[in-house]
Amino acid sequence: MFLTGDGVNRMSSALDAVPIPGLSSNNPKDFFEPMLGIGDPPADTLIALCFVQAGQDTVPRDPNLPSSLTSLMLLLNKESITAETASALATALHLTTATPWLAPARLARARRFYWCNAPLITLISIYASLGGGFGFPRLDLTLAHTGKLTTPRTVWLRLLRTARMTLHVMDPMGGLERVGGDAWWAVVKVRLVHALVRRRVIQAYPGLNHVPINQADMAATILSFQAVVLGNMMRLVRWWRDPLDLDEGMRDYTHLYRYVAHLSGVIEEANPCLNAEASMRLLKAYVHLYHGKSPDYVGEPLPEDYDPGATALMYLKVICEKGARKRPLDFAIAMLCLFSGDAITRRYGLLKRVKLYHTFRAYILFCWCTLFSFGIQFWDQDKFASQAAKSALNLLEKEIEKEQKLISGSSK
Repeated sequence: MFLTGDGVNRMSSALDAVPIPGLSSNNPKDFFEPMLGIGDPPADTLIALCFVQAGQDTVPRDPNLPSSLTSLMLLLNKESITAETASALATALHLTTATPWLAPARLARARRFYWCNAPLITLISIYASLGGGFGFPRLDLTLAHTGKLTTPRTVWLRLLRTARMTLHVMDPMGGLERVGGDAWWAVVKVRLVHALVRRRVIQAYPGLNHVPINQADMAATILSFQAVVLGNMMRLVRWWRDPLDLDEGMRDYTHLYRYVAHLSGVIEEANPCLNAEASMRLLKAYVHLYHGKSPDYVGEPLPEDYDPGATALMYLKVICEKGARKRPLDFAIAMLCLFSGDAITRRYGLLKRVKLYHTFRAYILFCWCTLFSFGIQFWDQDKFASQAAKSALNLLEKEIEKEQKLISGSSK
């Protein structure tokens, strides 16, 4: 299919010549391999203190930081935090130092780029960033081992929370650059969750060769929402142009995710968003190096009963049943193929279900989103961004609250 296979090949050929900043060998493997053994030391230290029994402290504790697993879980369930707690977290996570490369004007332009292309970016995020990622063993086996991705309801709740964090980040009034702002806390909270999961996996599987949710995996997570979006926009929306002829908005979008990566605990040496073109090459390399491979704590090779398409298929079913107005599953699979490409869809054993009719419907929806992006160029973009972010966040909060009540009720 031209829009998937040929488009991916055209993009891949262009990316192979892109230099990677700060890497003398220019070999993406040399970028990722050293990062497999590094977690997030500041966050890991903070989480470890929550498991130290009272009276066994070797250094005085900040009373504004969690001191037990119970207080940590209470903190993670909060949607906002006090200035004192935010300041203490910023100090503990080494987020108090000024970031000299950060340009607030570029963040503002990145948000305008997002909202001008919101329908299209949402589709790409749903069917490529998440739809493709949920069949990635390094991701879904880790989540399954921690109970975060075991039922359709938990998948839907995780999707809602991911969407909420993205909307906070893209909200012009979200306070991403302000310690304690809603967007700042939304990103930092995910960082703490990752550190907690990392600790649990290490305890459950001692003697690991690699650190779970390491710097390479965290960099790839950032790329799944940044480079996947840019790559699809260049491959599908601007297919007549040079694959690397990026707009300034795309570069600003990359700058924003460089800062999100910084807040998320990605060290500067592993930050994949220093350069927009290089970020797309790094994503391609990560998929080539690690997709279909097991995190080493579940065994190598993958368990015999592991189906790489099972989680992706469950995710697509959830999207059809809860988020896509009861669209047929084969339509969602066609969307996955459109945005993730033939190779991923084939690897999940779903390519045979891609029918011409549903491919045509998927492309019509894609074209509608593209036309919307063109039309919104003539609106008051800042006003639209503020109103859209507020409305979307309100809807998400109601849906998350409903799902949490249903999950709590079913567990009693």
